[in-house]
Amino acid sequence: MSYTSNGSLIPRGTAAFVALAALLATAAPAMAVQTSGACIDATEIDHTHVLNNRQVLFYMKDRKVWLNTLNNICTTLPYQEAFVLPTGFSTFCSNAQAITVLNTRQVCQLGEFTPYQKVPGRS
Repeated sequence: MSYTSNGSLIPRGTAAFVALAALLATAAPAMAVQTSGACIDATEIDHTHVLNNRQVLFYMKDRKVWLNTLNNICTTLPYQEAFVLPTGFSTFCSNAQAITVLNTRQVCQLGEFTPYQKVPGRS
């Protein structure tokens, strides 16, 4: 499954990832470089990866990765297969839109988008 801007469905991965996401929900937060008011182009999103109930990675077609730290805890996000972004936006900006967890319909406010950097020594 791949991202489509019209349907706004973001794939999560396999069922094995659910167990990993639950484990990461209690792990230390991901590292990010601070910027303010960042926006990403909706048509350039390749796929996403849910880290835990507060953090989602957005992988872009140009190989850049953005971390979004949600403004609220999204309790059902790590256990579902997908979330939906609102349609009608060409960009997604820090603190401007919300995602909806597909199966539970929980609404979770996007927070700051920050360029993601892998923490040295972690996989």
